[in-house]
Amino acid sequence: MTQPQEISTPPAMSTPPAKSTSGLAIAALILGILAILGSWMPILNNVAIVLAVVGAILAIVGIVKLKKEANKGGKGLAIAGLVLSILAIVISLAFQSMYSKALDDALSSPKATSTTQPTDGTATSEKPAEKPAENPAAATNLAVGTKATLSNGLVVSVDAVEPAVKDVAGDSYMVATVSYTNTGTEKISYASFDWKGVGKNGAVNDAQFALLEDAKLLDAGSLNANGSVSGKVAFKADTVTIEYYSNALIDDEAAASWKAQ
Repeated sequence: MTQPQEISTPPAMSTPPAKSTSGLAIAALILGILAILGSWMPILNNVAIVLAVVGAILAIVGIVKLKKEANKGGKGLAIAGLVLSILAIVISLAFQSMYSKALDDALSSPKATSTTQPTDGTATSEKPAEKPAENPAAATNLAVGTKATLSNGLVVSVDAVEPAVKDVAGDSYMVATVSYTNTGTEKISYASFDWKGVGKNGAVNDAQFALLEDAKLLDAGSLNANGSVSGKVAFKADTVTIEYYSNALIDDEAAASWKAQ
């Protein structure tokens, strides 16, 4: 009697345990994504740079640790987080530079680019001024009657100076006749507080309020392209220099100045 043949079953193959994903790689990728999203937004890109730096550090540490830990995965995530973090830093710095330049341009006031001085006759001669950054004194201590042309196309001048003028109260002032001409294309404002006087002691004073008889005092308003206006501005009697400020509220230095005495 034949014995039944035994059928042998092959041993079951063992499945290797699944690799866990590195927490550092995941964190680096999340921070990189957040940083890249905020890198182009003003103010927020400051936070984006911090996130990107932290993300890059976590990514580098994660990549180094993954080489030693064979039971963990996520190297691709860590590399992606590192790339995103580096891109976020570059983009943030580029946009910060662009926004900073735009803000500086918006807040920077026009400076004198040339001056026109009167000669012995009625003719005038052009005298180009140096760039303000290279030569701030180019449009300072101008002679009365000299016109200063600013970078926005506004031409300002001190046309005449009366050294001792008394108002109705009997107070004495120096009174200057000033003029504006808009040779640019955009509307430009004007007012008496654009002007300041420097006394003999070096003190800088705002234009004075004086009740002058029969005097056309400079008011406040705006000039359209090709518009012009003139008027009188009162200063303290000891004024030796008259200064014009493109924006008297924020400017530390005058755009142009004239010798009053």
